Amino acid sequence: MGQSSSRSILLVDDDQIILDTLGYGLQKSSYIVTQCGSARDALEQYTSSPPDLAIIDIGLPDMRGTELAEQLLLYRYRPILILSSHSEPEWIDRAIGSGAIGYLVKPLTPSQLIPSIETALARFGDINQSIAGNFAKGDISESQLRAAMDQFSFGIVIIDQDRRIILCNSVGQRFLGDARLLRNASGKLKTTVRNDQLTALLDQSLGEINGHSAPAAFCMHDDINEKTTQIWATPLHVPGHGTEQTAIVIINDSSHNTAVPSFLFKSMYGFTEKECKLAHALTNGVSINQYCEKVYVTPNTARTHLKSIYRKTSTNRQAELICLLSRLYINLTDGNGED
Repeated sequence: MGQSSSRSILLVDDDQIILDTLGYGLQKSSYIVTQCGSARDALEQYTSSPPDLAIIDIGLPDMRGTELAEQLLLYRYRPILILSSHSEPEWIDRAIGSGAIGYLVKPLTPSQLIPSIETALARFGDINQSIAGNFAKGDISESQLRAAMDQFSFGIVIIDQDRRIILCNSVGQRFLGDARLLRNASGKLKTTVRNDQLTALLDQSLGEINGHSAPAAFCMHDDINEKTTQIWATPLHVPGHGTEQTAIVIINDSSHNTAVPSFLFKSMYGFTEKECKLAHALTNGVSINQYCEKVYVTPNTARTHLKSIYRKTSTNRQAELICLLSRLYINLTDGNGED
């Protein structure tokens, strides 16, 4: 089990014998195991140091294991396995409905548990690495990926085929917390309003409907707050992952500027710092003259920077450039990172 050497497991059960037996067996297989005997302790441990995977008994003294799973997933998505002595379909449905990725019937030994752990971790890891590959060339860690996502001024939510939220940046968490159009329901992305266009957009991004009948984007205006929320959803193809589909959902409040992080401009096109600032301004509808007044540069200097941007992005007109730059966040999987 070489892959398990750095894997952290949160094991939650009120039966000390089960904790000791499974905990000891998993530790012998090189997992890092943290044991909790109550939901309260598990919540505190999970939020302070999220594990790679959680294993939760369904019958805890202070909270049902399924309810605990829902609360953990509201904080951050991690694969969760539910342990239970019940094998009836309704119990399994309840566990899966809570956002758990698997359901295991007790009694079981560590050797019986490990294949389910490795399968869940491998699936989670494959999807994360594929997502990372769409942000940068080469491998990056999940913490680096999260830091990169948090630099965007719009919400990014990445979901799997079952609409489980795999990753969500800080802006996305705020949008889902407001629950105006979308919400986090036990770790899954759900629509808050009844709207066929919004539903079709999400369905198409996950390959649940074919053709081009669904909109490429969805907009809803809030007359009270005078804000328009824009939502894009695009498939994220996972190489070597069979037919399983994942998607990136972009959520933007039109009252905020859409700022693509400078590191993307620099790494993908070799922009200088001044070129990054000009690209940000153009993407958000600022004219060349307005930009010059704002940053105190001459029109000739701005045009020189613009010509350099045209050359680096292989574009010829400002409208074409803005379209290309906008696609950096509307369609993150198109592979426009080649210089």
